[in-house]
Amino acid sequence: MPRSTLLTPKRLLFLLPLLLFLLLTPWLAKLAQARPDSPAPAAQTAGWERVWRGEGYLYDLVALDAQNAVGVGSDGLIISTSNGGDTWHYQAPFPELDLRNVAAAGLRLWAVAENGVVITSDDGGGSWRQLGAAQPSPLHGVFFDDANRGWIVGGNGLIRMSEDGGQTWTDQASGVSSTLRAVAFSGDGEHGVVVGDGGVILTTGDHGQTWTRRSGVTAADLHDVSMVGSAILAVGAGDVVLLSDDDGESWQVKQASTGADLYAVVFVPGQSRIAWVAGLDGALAKTTNGGGSWARVTAIAGDEMPGRDLYALAAGSGAAVWAGGSVITENDGAWGGPVNPRSWFIWQTDDGATWRHNIGGHYPRWFAIVAASEDVAYAVGDHLVALKTEDGGYSWRELYQELRSDPATGGAADDYRSWLMAIQCAPGNPDDCHAVGRFGLILHTTDGGQTWKREYAPGYG
Repeated sequence: MPRSTLLTPKRLLFLLPLLLFLLLTPWLAKLAQARPDSPAPAAQTAGWERVWRGEGYLYDLVALDAQNAVGVGSDGLIISTSNGGDTWHYQAPFPELDLRNVAAAGLRLWAVAENGVVITSDDGGGSWRQLGAAQPSPLHGVFFDDANRGWIVGGNGLIRMSEDGGQTWTDQASGVSSTLRAVAFSGDGEHGVVVGDGGVILTTGDHGQTWTRRSGVTAADLHDVSMVGSAILAVGAGDVVLLSDDDGESWQVKQASTGADLYAVVFVPGQSRIAWVAGLDGALAKTTNGGGSWARVTAIAGDEMPGRDLYALAAGSGAAVWAGGSVITENDGAWGGPVNPRSWFIWQTDDGATWRHNIGGHYPRWFAIVAASEDVAYAVGDHLVALKTEDGGYSWRELYQELRSDPATGGAADDYRSWLMAIQCAPGNPDDCHAVGRFGLILHTTDGGQTWKREYAPGYG
């Protein structure tokens, strides 16, 4: 029979700390989880996502209709609107990719990257996935005429066709080794055209089974092409516009009267006579006679045109057109770098005649953000720049003209005096907000940012 163990005072002193530790451990663990300064679990940390990035290039735009458009660019940039450009949703599911071109067939989209990767969306651009392994050459152009059949073009004369939505690809012999930049097909899916460096023009009348080179038209590098029926427009370096009305059998060489290298061209949907071209230094022009003559856009409300390089065009209807590209950011202060980065932007016309600045990345100067409610937030920066979201950060719109609604604000809008450094909203009222900046700048809105009134602190004004 075992001997009984006596709890002597000495043994009690030894066991008490151990007993307290065992009793308190669960409670301490709960307390640590509840403390606001405790390190977040890995799953919570991983829950953060970027909702905006201002730096970079917008290389291409495609319109699904007058309300829906999608753009792609550098560092995986994908920007989309579902309300005609009122708000834009930013995402970068593949930040390592420079996305050069995007195509749509219904709600299905495809985008191609500089490193040969093809990505696709099945839901109008909401989510994206990669299609197979990277192609053997850099990709610059993509076109699909339905959800299954499409083409990609790129470096070293690459042309490939898919008949299963991009799951698999078969080579089509181009007969050239030049870099091919763009591809387009007519509504019948049989007649198509590819353009590229050194004035390369290739046409087909059999779905691309054979391609014929059209020589002697131009030596200019060609950057983009658009096709409606048998009408084709191609654009390139030196303000060159090429037009054909017979599926590319014959060509005319024109100028768009912009004096700039042109990078984008698009026909208005359902039209073979109305089209737009765009290029460097804000070059933007319209034709109403199939490319025979062009009228240049000379002003953009809210933007200076020189220095804003356009690479992208999309037409949702005869009236709704978007243009986008990149601009070197201004530097009103010491930002630590010898070269200012570039920032993407989008222009828009709603009537096919007058253009305005729609939205921009505005890298790098966002100075403050406030969550005015569970869904509403504002971000402010320099040059009277502000963004607003009303859906918890999913999509944003720029408050540009709104911030300039008070004439008293005008003189502070163009230099370091316009830096908005902070913003705050009244408790429980996301419509009543004050934004403040340098040199006594105070702006007040009571209608959710639709209009702003300049106010003055004692000693200013």
